[in-house]
Amino acid sequence: MRMGTVMRDALSLGGAALLAAVLAAPVGAQEATVFATGSVDGNETGIGLLGVSVRGSGFGLKPVGVLQGYYLQYTVPASLDQDSSVNLIGFQPQVGLGWYGLGGSVEARVGYNLVSGQDEGAEGDDVPVVEVEGGGSGLTTTLQAQTWSTRPELFGLATYNWGEHFLYTQAQALVPLGRLGLGAEAVWQQQTGDEGDYQSTSFGPVVRFGLSTQSSVSFAGGYKDDNVRDPTWYARLTFVRWGISF
Repeated sequence: MRMGTVMRDALSLGGAALLAAVLAAPVGAQEATVFATGSVDGNETGIGLLGVSVRGSGFGLKPVGVLQGYYLQYTVPASLDQDSSVNLIGFQPQVGLGWYGLGGSVEARVGYNLVSGQDEGAEGDDVPVVEVEGGGSGLTTTLQAQTWSTRPELFGLATYNWGEHFLYTQAQALVPLGRLGLGAEAVWQQQTGDEGDYQSTSFGPVVRFGLSTQSSVSFAGGYKDDNVRDPTWYARLTFVRWGISF
């Protein structure tokens, strides 16, 4: 099957590229970050994501590799004349370069989003994209930046799936108060081009709790609106463990 061949080839290429990026740093000078997140909303959309980022330790320009996998479930509106429920499993390897300083970092990465469980319509069209690149496989590019020396601390992420012409962006601002961090976030998603016209906006408060000097858990939730369903609520729980040296 062609999709299976494409996925195997991309997995091999992505794994080799990630290994090359990690080995580019001196032996014993890597640093890893592990992250996990789960989110749900009032329109029966849910996603669970687990990933790891590996980069050369220290300051300056460093190679970086990211591997993440996710499970996505959402309900398709009856007006779209599709199966009522869609379940997708995605896997995405990415490699790139990052600049890391005393007070912040910037990363630029390229990779491939691999999705299994896609339905094919009567004319061979993929199911609609509804959340976080979940609609189909494709080349991805990502730009990520964050600061931890500013007040508030800032985080920004923009990723584009060229196969599905889908843009996902997220921005957060948090003010640290001891082990707590209080702030807000906004998420904008849009499918561009002729493949669809899905758009989604989410925004709400964020609360972060520091479990240790190198780990945290945060909760975000609030209002979500798109052009396919009725406005609703969303909630997301995120765990991050950084600074793992090896």
